[in-house]
Amino acid sequence: MGRWYLGNEIYYCIQCGVRVSGSQIAEGWDRSRCAPCQGIEIRKDFPPVSQASTRIRRVSSSASLPARKSSSGTLATVTTKPRSTDIRPRKTSKIALLAGVSVAVVAVAVVFALPGTPAPVESRPAAAPVAVVPVVAPPVTPPPAPAPAPQAPDPLRTEFLKQLEGLKEQAELVSDPDQADELLTLFADALQVAPRLAPERRGEILEWQKSFRVRYEAMADAQYDPISEAASALASEGRPADAVARLQTFPKGLRRSRAWSRLEALERQIQGSK
Repeated sequence: MGRWYLGNEIYYCIQCGVRVSGSQIAEGWDRSRCAPCQGIEIRKDFPPVSQASTRIRRVSSSASLPARKSSSGTLATVTTKPRSTDIRPRKTSKIALLAGVSVAVVAVAVVFALPGTPAPVESRPAAAPVAVVPVVAPPVTPPPAPAPAPQAPDPLRTEFLKQLEGLKEQAELVSDPDQADELLTLFADALQVAPRLAPERRGEILEWQKSFRVRYEAMADAQYDPISEAASALASEGRPADAVARLQTFPKGLRRSRAWSRLEALERQIQGSK
């Protein structure tokens, strides 16, 4: 900190406390410390501080103000009172200490005010992707269906199966032409009842019926030839009534055959020739 004394600024070094005048500080020097503390050689042409102070005091003590005319017309010389020098005790050591403490506090505050450098973030390898396997629920197997309770045998089915066995045996052994048409009727009835009582046997019944139909036509053809020849002879002799009577001797159990259809055509021919 500097003070002015008669146009000359006085400084006190914050390091050693020595008083330094402004005339001893060249332009560009640090004014808070003296030249020796800054490592600078003092200029030789500067007057010593003690001589400059003495010279200033002499000039101050011998100087007088110009004479002023009094009210009586006489000139009076006013002598100025010499200024006393500053005899207050210097507190250079305390000032230097306080200045050093202030600089230290400011330095600490600046250090703490600076933003901290962030710590380097350690790079970690990226985690390998985990393959998510979808969980597939096992197929639900339905519980097995309970076994049907055993049913009592149907008496109608039982009886029908017995009749089928008898019909098959009778169709294989029949030799009486008068019973042939009755067997054809029994086969037709069995085919109608089979889907309700024994559906699994319907195909078998059809095979039996077909085999019996072949035998049936063979039996009818065996009767056709002798009856047809005899009726034609009687008709040629002029006996049409006897010829028709001969045609009616054809077995009634074979009249669903093709042979009987031909005999009926011959009968209509004989009657038409009358």
